[in-house]
Amino acid sequence: MIKNRLFMVDNKALSVLAMLAVMSLRVFAGDITVTTDKRFARGATMAFGRMTVTGSDIRETGFCWAETPEPTVDDNKTVKYLSKNGKIYWLQNLNPSTLYYMRAYAIGNDGTAHYGQVIRFYTIPMGRIEYTIRDGGPDDARNRIANATKSAIDWWNNLTSITGFSTSVGYEAGVNTADCSYGGWVRVGPNASYQRTGTILHELLHGVGVIPWADTEWSRHNLRASVNGDGYGTGAWLGDRVTEVVRFLENNNSARLNGDYQHLWPYGINGAHEDDDSEVLYIGNSLVCQALGEDGLQHTVSSFARPYHAFNHEEGRKYYIKNESVDCGLYDSYLMVAANGALAWKKMSAEEAAGNDSAAWTITFTPQNQYYQLKNVSTGRYMSYASPGPGGIATSAVAVPATAEDFQLMRGRNDIYAGMARLSNRGYWIVHPESNWTPNCLQAAPGGATAAATFNISNSAESQRWLILSADDIDEVSTASVKGIKSEIENSISELERLVAVPHVENVAGLDADMATVVARAREVVGRSDDMAELESARDGLREAVGTFLNSVAAKSADEPFDLTYMMANPGFETTDGWAVSPVVNYSCGEFYSKAFDMNQVLAGMPAGTYSLRVKGFQRPGAASDVWAKYSAGQSKVTAFMYLGSAVKRLSNICAGASGSRLGGSESAVGAPAMYIPNDMQSASIYFSKGMYENEVVYDNPNKGGSLKLGIRSASMPDKYWCIFDDFRLYFYGKESSTSLGIDDVDAGRACRSSVIYSLDGRLVGSDASAFERLPKGIYIVNGMKVVK
Repeated sequence: MIKNRLFMVDNKALSVLAMLAVMSLRVFAGDITVTTDKRFARGATMAFGRMTVTGSDIRETGFCWAETPEPTVDDNKTVKYLSKNGKIYWLQNLNPSTLYYMRAYAIGNDGTAHYGQVIRFYTIPMGRIEYTIRDGGPDDARNRIANATKSAIDWWNNLTSITGFSTSVGYEAGVNTADCSYGGWVRVGPNASYQRTGTILHELLHGVGVIPWADTEWSRHNLRASVNGDGYGTGAWLGDRVTEVVRFLENNNSARLNGDYQHLWPYGINGAHEDDDSEVLYIGNSLVCQALGEDGLQHTVSSFARPYHAFNHEEGRKYYIKNESVDCGLYDSYLMVAANGALAWKKMSAEEAAGNDSAAWTITFTPQNQYYQLKNVSTGRYMSYASPGPGGIATSAVAVPATAEDFQLMRGRNDIYAGMARLSNRGYWIVHPESNWTPNCLQAAPGGATAAATFNISNSAESQRWLILSADDIDEVSTASVKGIKSEIENSISELERLVAVPHVENVAGLDADMATVVARAREVVGRSDDMAELESARDGLREAVGTFLNSVAAKSADEPFDLTYMMANPGFETTDGWAVSPVVNYSCGEFYSKAFDMNQVLAGMPAGTYSLRVKGFQRPGAASDVWAKYSAGQSKVTAFMYLGSAVKRLSNICAGASGSRLGGSESAVGAPAMYIPNDMQSASIYFSKGMYENEVVYDNPNKGGSLKLGIRSASMPDKYWCIFDDFRLYFYGKESSTSLGIDDVDAGRACRSSVIYSLDGRLVGSDASAFERLPKGIYIVNGMKVVK
């Protein structure tokens, strides 16, 4: 009996232990944590995701999806994945043009499913690419080419939305590897290693715009990081959609798509050696191709950028729209419907906008064509395209939106700053779809008006981009705008005080005291108020004060002019923004090679008076040895000119700054005994840093408050002609003429070639151009004339 009792106790004890073990297993399984990576990719019939999972006793991981917001493993799921720096889960057999929800999951050994965050996304329409296989060549080669083409087209039709593109593929005995024209004429040679899917995918990239001579965005400069010697875009691709796709595929948040003038990598499959026949390679190529189109690459002669679900909207939610440009209401205005149905941007606070449905919009999205419709909450009218020009995009009272009410949203590439504060939102082009490369889009015009203007993909086209904000977003933007305008005011105060500190003569009595009053008032407003209207008044008052001051003073000395360089955009070439034409930029220099150009910018509202524009730069008009021989014989041959208003001055010849010793970088040795001149951007930047190749043009501007155009141009840049420049500076002397100030914009290189150079106190300081280039900044006497350096 005692043993039996003991046995019964032992059974109970074992049962308790078993229960505890099960409870422990469930608790431990409950520690499984699933995180859905925010990065993903999608095509027409496929989607791809990544995940991380922590915990143990996991029997299955994968992705599930549905057309409802909370997908589970009971809806649709996949455990299939591709290996590329981790696992990429592969969702297949999706419906094109459909809203889906997907998330990662993990199932523990106890059967419990654990889920990550949900991703909401739209598949794109299925591609409708057609192809033909031309007759010719051996049967086995033709069969390989046909099979490879079918495979390539299948990948692209399932992963891109390309339409209006038809390719013809055929065998050509005289072709070493393969080639393709823009438009899709593909030739494949007899080498069997190129009669494969990867080769066709590579060549089709040329067919849809990755090619220099079709003038697509691949060869232009807005979406490429650099420009090659032939003027074609090169280097990294700057579009966000491609960057997002590549970083997802590579599982690397610093990865970029790079390329030369007609190739790209990764996923370009640039040669048979890169074709490993893998699904992940072909999928990557296809996804990159689609993303290029979404960024703005023109896949065909009759297609604009690929539309897609660019703005993640919520049905029925109110949105508020404001322009990205500070001059067109970033700080204080919202897009509204006027009484006549026109669109106008009107000043109002964030609180006023949130309480005014005339400034509120709802947004719908049509998956079948990937276009948006924008409906005003107060009027019920849809945004609608009518015609190019002022008021060309207005609103319509249609009950059901049609083609005129469809708009493509295209996300801007640059961050938006309110002063020094970076906003979390980007702007969007609101584009009317057209079957060409130059559709019309909504643009803010002066005075609160709007227009339908030709689409401009450059970052500088701020007036064409619009922030689309939720009620929460407008509070953030409002707070940032207050900080931004205050920082603008502080900067304007500093600039005005710096100008007033320059020794000057007042042409209006009490001017300096008036400026001090303006500054004191602005500082008081910044310290006291967050009211946008009051802050804008203070900012505008400072701007007017700068104009008033400069129109009413003259510098006491030509040695100390007013420095207005801050009014220029990118005078030191950190970027090319603000310049009408973009040079190749490196080492903080800009250059053009064997290409005519007119690089300029226009400054508005400039005071009347005398200006000096200075820049470090030169032109090499041909091969180094030929240029030196001509220069030594007194023939400059320079075809590049700097200009300011109507004043024009020839740029320095590269030989004017020849050095008797090497200064650094790649240099050319010319003459005997050897002299040295720059031969690349690095060496040119070194010469510039040592004060070489200083140029100046002086202009007496008669127009108060007018515009002032400045820049460098060359109408003739034959083979081997090279022009490079850096460090633009703009100075103002006031209403005294250049003659009375003793300023002359003599061609310093020519004047100094065989002349002695004196300082103002009569000391001999040099006897040739290279000596002049090495002198510090100042005024010198050359050939009896004053020359400013």
